[in-house]
Amino acid sequence: MKNIIINLFYLSIVNISVAQENINYSASMIAMWGSDTACIETFTIAGNQLFGHAIQLFPEPVYKVFNFQYQDDGSLEQFTLQFYDLENTSTPVASSTGLPYSITMIDKNGVIHFKTVDQDGAKDWIHQAPRMDYFGGWIPVLGQWEWLSHLTAQNRITSPLKFLNYVVGVYELEMKKIDDKKIQFITDISAVPIDFALDKNARIEGIDGTASPWNFLIHRTEELLNIHSYARQFATKEVLGNPSPYETIEHQVADINIQISYGRPSMRGRKIFGHIVPFNVVWRAGAGAVTRISFDKDITLADQRIPAGSYNLYALPEQEHWTLIFNTEENAWGSAHHAAYDVYKVKMNVSAVDEVIDPFTISIEEKSGKSVLSMQWEKTDAWVEIRK
Repeated sequence: MKNIIINLFYLSIVNISVAQENINYSASMIAMWGSDTACIETFTIAGNQLFGHAIQLFPEPVYKVFNFQYQDDGSLEQFTLQFYDLENTSTPVASSTGLPYSITMIDKNGVIHFKTVDQDGAKDWIHQAPRMDYFGGWIPVLGQWEWLSHLTAQNRITSPLKFLNYVVGVYELEMKKIDDKKIQFITDISAVPIDFALDKNARIEGIDGTASPWNFLIHRTEELLNIHSYARQFATKEVLGNPSPYETIEHQVADINIQISYGRPSMRGRKIFGHIVPFNVVWRAGAGAVTRISFDKDITLADQRIPAGSYNLYALPEQEHWTLIFNTEENAWGSAHHAAYDVYKVKMNVSAVDEVIDPFTISIEEKSGKSVLSMQWEKTDAWVEIRK
């Protein structure tokens, strides 16, 4: 694909001066989930503007067009993100998964104003934040990481920065320069940092996000990809399923009805405990949306009495034991645990199992004549007795 260049459809309007060295170039990146291609993207950074095209296959196949405008301090001033049908890239996507036709954002002096437009019309989303540096989502615009990496390598931005999504709100973000070849993207959305590998020009060669909620391995291609030319090819590909499908289990202990809903991540060749799921760090006990447990009568776990109700469920894995955490934050985001809302903590036993268990599994089962709530993955079984 030599000499294939993305159509620089915005370049004629870009004539922006910045306080320090400009970055002006184009690049293409491919994001992989294991052996599956999740996204391909070609972007251009010119002055204070980032724009380009992408194709993503999750949560559904879609053609994406984006234009981000930055302020001289490196923060976002405004952006437009539009989603189109892969079969006809001039037609807004008729989404079956909740994707809007478009998302726009503008920073109005510390008031971050999002607007989404879908088949039901327009909706406004307002967040208070002193700045916005990164817009997150299931498959984010990859070029944002290049922009932040460039600013960090040149010491043009200092933390704390702000990570926003119009649904889940505002989170802290830190860009940490390890050395000339490595930068880390650190946010409480992810339990572990995301590592950026840089080339001699301080541009991203690869991103290791396998221990993050995105679970990507991303690499920069040697040549630019004409994203539009791939639209019809990708339209015929099988839709990528949720890498961590959501499941609900129901069980009865005595006369108590218990329901647990959680995302089920898979190992996909990764080491889990002590790596993807670090020890001594609170984990969402699943993936994607927050894990939820509800029961219609008061219940006892180990020696802890817990009132009937619905709770967010987190876990704190340690090598010798785990701690199960009941949390009452409303509209909680799975990977962002806020300890101020913790109400009950229960110690869990940990046992090794002989066979690998994959994907992650939560169950209520009988063990030695007792009902136990069990969390199993890899070769680890964390469990606690549950009774009336």
